[in-house]
Amino acid sequence: MLQEPSIDDGRKSIASLEDYLGAVRKHTLLVVASAVALLALAVIFTSGRTAQFEATARVALDPTPVGSLDTRLVAPKLDREVEIVVSDTVLAAAYIRAGLPQTPGGVEATFQPLSDVLRIVVTNVSATRAAALANAIAAVYVETRVQAQTDFYTEAEGKTAADMAIIQALADADLAQIRRLDEEGQALLQQPASAIRDAQFSALNTSRGALYQTLDSDQALVRTMTANLTDMQRTRLTQEPAARVITEAPVPDSPTGLNKKIFWIAGLLLGLGLGVVIAFLRQRLDRSASSTRDVELALGTKVVGSVPSFGWRLSRARKGVIMGTTHAGPTAERSREAYRRLRSSVLYLSRANNVKSVLITSNRSAEGKSTTAANLAMAAAMGDTKTVLVSADLRRSSLETTLGVRNDRGLAEYLSGVDPQVHCEQVAGFENLTIVPSGAIPSNPGELLNSSRFEMLIKRLEMDFDLVIVDTAPVGATADAVGAARFTDGVLVVVDGKRTSTTDLSSVRSEFQRTGVPILGAVMNRDVSMATGVFGRRSSYGYGYYRKA
Repeated sequence: MLQEPSIDDGRKSIASLEDYLGAVRKHTLLVVASAVALLALAVIFTSGRTAQFEATARVALDPTPVGSLDTRLVAPKLDREVEIVVSDTVLAAAYIRAGLPQTPGGVEATFQPLSDVLRIVVTNVSATRAAALANAIAAVYVETRVQAQTDFYTEAEGKTAADMAIIQALADADLAQIRRLDEEGQALLQQPASAIRDAQFSALNTSRGALYQTLDSDQALVRTMTANLTDMQRTRLTQEPAARVITEAPVPDSPTGLNKKIFWIAGLLLGLGLGVVIAFLRQRLDRSASSTRDVELALGTKVVGSVPSFGWRLSRARKGVIMGTTHAGPTAERSREAYRRLRSSVLYLSRANNVKSVLITSNRSAEGKSTTAANLAMAAAMGDTKTVLVSADLRRSSLETTLGVRNDRGLAEYLSGVDPQVHCEQVAGFENLTIVPSGAIPSNPGELLNSSRFEMLIKRLEMDFDLVIVDTAPVGATADAVGAARFTDGVLVVVDGKRTSTTDLSSVRSEFQRTGVPILGAVMNRDVSMATGVFGRRSSYGYGYYRKA
């Protein structure tokens, strides 16, 4: 709903008690229904709620070397420990220890603020079961964490011992090699002195020196690893356990939660408050373009056509192209008649204002612009108007699938210069209807539609056809429609009576005003004002439709 401005808008911009009371008077049933609904929900909630008991056990965590690359202690990662507590493995073992059947839910683990104390909270219909399970989970988790600490030290000590054995074996091999070289040196000394003997003895000494350096390095490494192993063993024996239970869960003596009457009162008050807020918002913030007057005030132009909602059965038929189907019934006939009236309005504009080309767009997608373009083109072609439909939505074109034509090449190839001639397709069943497919999706659709080549195409089509209808992308999504509209005689804006707001239409109006493109009119699609009567249905009477007796 769009209201015309008045001189006291500044004073009315702040809501007063009178505004709220007026909203309540206007929407009394809504307020009462909201209060009754929430009161009923509160009653249902409390009547179906079983008393729950909550038991809490606390576990203190200490740093461990688990997860580190060496034996340095690492502080526990709180999020990870919470996941371990509520994991299937820990819970299954805890249920077995407590002797209880495993049931889903009812277990929560959190850390006390600014501490390493883990709170294990169990909620159950039985106080004794809640306490037993909380203590069982705490015990299993502590055992799991302590066992992980023990396994880490065992694995680390075993790996260190294995590495020491390898290094010691290398040192022993170096020592054996040195002894062998010593024997060879003694043998050389027994030979007569010569330059060859001296050279061999010198090379042997060089090899012995290198082996002694390697041996010293290996022996030093063995000593270091021995010290590390001793430190690990000492740390394992003296370190605090990775986790310990500091508070066992006592058996709770009273159920948790509030009294049911408090829920009833809260539900009633919340329902009343919510109803008042909804009523006020509906009255004060309603900006839907649900009437012809709203659309005309927002766009500054006339509504030249109104189309009712097809219903889901008709919408599925060729994706809403009702002019191309033979469906019978009051809804189908009303829809066809609406497009015929739209055709008459557009042809009147064509004769009165020398309009040859019309661009059809909307503010957002799924508001019916392509469906409107296709049905209008079919209606015009059925009235002996030689019509061409240009599929200029180069980003998400749907006309080709809807009308059953090929889309292997078309407008995009022509505008980009790949194809020297624009490719056209004849729509089956419509002698006077031609479509220019969109073609492959280009990388620069906005630039192509804003080019002189597109302008020349529109001028040529205006000479070859009586009516040129251009379907483009929504204005609110891209600038394609604004750029392409400069080369047409005007714009038709499709308005979804159920989705489009007057704020959206004001934005569309501003976009085209900045470029000087005239808005010829608006088309009310899914016009909710066309539904009347107790169940929102109009008279089923329509020309061309006859109900069999």
